[in-house]
Amino acid sequence: GALVASVAENSPSEKAGIKAGDIILEFNGELINQMKELPAIVARTKVGKNVKVKIWREKKEIIKDVRTQIICVNCMVKLMLTKMLRF
Repeated sequence: GALVASVAENSPSEKAGIKAGDIILEFNGELINQMKELPAIVARTKVGKNVKVKIWREKKEIIKDVRTQIICVNCMVKLMLTKMLRF
């Protein structure tokens, strides 16, 4: 899984209720085995698509609905779910 280090304010993740400390187990049906896999999986996802994100929180699996969007990070446009990983 991928540990959520922080959630950007007003991001799709925040709107979906994903919190720092959550562990992302699946994104859009794709299993996340290692943190480094998540950015590539998110980047392959169409902008504006509603996806299911399976997370682990407080010893429970939870499914969140997230709508992807483009945000600008360091003046480069990237498809991101949130600031989950530091690049």
